[in-house]
Amino acid sequence: MDLIIDRQTWLHQEGPGAGILYRSSDGKSCCLGFYCRALGISNDVLENKAEPNDIDHVLLRKFTRGSWLIDKEPNGEYGNSIDAMRLMAENDRLEISEFSSQEEIENGITVLFAAHDVHVTFVN
Repeated sequence: MDLIIDRQTWLHQEGPGAGILYRSSDGKSCCLGFYCRALGISNDVLENKAEPNDIDHVLLRKFTRGSWLIDKEPNGEYGNSIDAMRLMAENDRLEISEFSSQEEIENGITVLFAAHDVHVTFVN
């Protein structure tokens, strides 16, 4: 699957927990929001949700390609998968320094998605 992330509407680097799948106030999405929309999930469903686990797990599992975003916990509840949590952390990372750059954040996101056969291209 190909995924295009538009830097102009990409919500990122606002700090841990600041990412939103779709923020209606400015039309921005985190990397997982772009992915969920590419799967066919509407902005109405994603609006102001912080993470995949905030989406009804039954709905999310209907989109087979997105089923890796959540895992069933030992207690029977559903939670974000390890890779979904890694993507959220990379997306929301604040630290840009001489040791890390915007390009490194994009590369980290690209590598994590590639593990699920999702090929990411950043534009604009």
